[in-house]
Amino acid sequence: MKLFYLLAWLMLCNINAFGQATSQGPVVPYDTVYLKGGDRLIYETTDLTRQIRYLSEKTDTLIRSLNIKSPIINPGRLAGDFDDYVVLVSDNYVQGIFAFHKPEGKQVFRGVSIEVDTLHGLIYYIDREREKQLALFNIQNGKTEYFDAVDAPCHHWYECITARKLSEKELVLEYIGPDNVRMKKVYPRQQ
Repeated sequence: MKLFYLLAWLMLCNINAFGQATSQGPVVPYDTVYLKGGDRLIYETTDLTRQIRYLSEKTDTLIRSLNIKSPIINPGRLAGDFDDYVVLVSDNYVQGIFAFHKPEGKQVFRGVSIEVDTLHGLIYYIDREREKQLALFNIQNGKTEYFDAVDAPCHHWYECITARKLSEKELVLEYIGPDNVRMKKVYPRQQ
C-alpha cells in the first residue's frame, strides 16, 4: 500500500513540475524565445499538440497550434521581432510565414515566405488568399501592397524571382522568364 501512495505522489509531483494541466493533458515547455520588451514566445507540447504561446505583460495567447504528429519544425521559428509585430517562418517543403500583431496577439497574415527584411521592416510574401500576387507588408505602417505575378516557368511563379529592388516609387522584380531568359518587371508603388 505504501508503494501505491509513493507512486501516486511521484506522478502528482511530475505533473506539477511540468506546469499547468489542461483538458489536453499536462503542458511541457521545451523552449522559450525572448523578444523585445521582455515579451516571449513559449514553445510547448501537450499530449495532442505542438504550440506556441505569445506572452507579454498584457497578453497571454496561443498563436500557433498543430497536431503533435506534425514535424517539430512546422509551428515555426522566429524570423523577425519588431516593436508591434512578431514574424515566424516554418521550414517545410514550402517555407510558410506567419505574422502576429503583438498588442492583441492576433494573426495579421499567413502565406509563403519570400523574404523578411528586418533592416528595412519589410516582408515579401505570397498571401494564402491572393496566390497570384506578391505581397509587401510594411512593418512601420502595417499596410500591405500587392503586385501581380510575372510570367515564369517555375512550378510556383515566385520561385523564379531572382532579385527585388524597392524604391519609394516602384518595385523592380528580376526573374527567370520563359526559355530561361532573365527578365525585369517594373511595378509602380500603390502609395
